[in-house]
Amino acid sequence: MPQPDVFELPSANHHADLESQIQTETDRCLEAGSVNVFDEVMHRVEATIILTVLRQTNNNLTRAAMRLGISRPTLRTKLRALANQDSGESID
Repeated sequence: MPQPDVFELPSANHHADLESQIQTETDRCLEAGSVNVFDEVMHRVEATIILTVLRQTNNNLTRAAMRLGISRPTLRTKLRALANQDSGESID
C-alpha cells in the first residue's frame, strides 16, 4: 500500500536562501536609485511565482490559476501586465 503524501516544511536553509535573494534584489534596486523599491521587488517575486507555476502546469492557464489561488481572468491580466512591463510600456 502506497504511503500518503507527507507535507514537509522547507528547511531553514531554504528560508535563508529566499531571504538572501530578496535582500540582494532589494539592495540592487536601492543601488540603482529606485524610488519604488517595494513594487519593483514584489513585481519580480510575483513574476517568478507565476512563471514557475506555469512551467509546472505546462502553460495550462486554468491549472496554473487554480494552483496560484486566483481566477483565470486574473492570471491573464497579470500575464498581460508582465508582458507590458517587460516591453517597457506603462501599466495604468
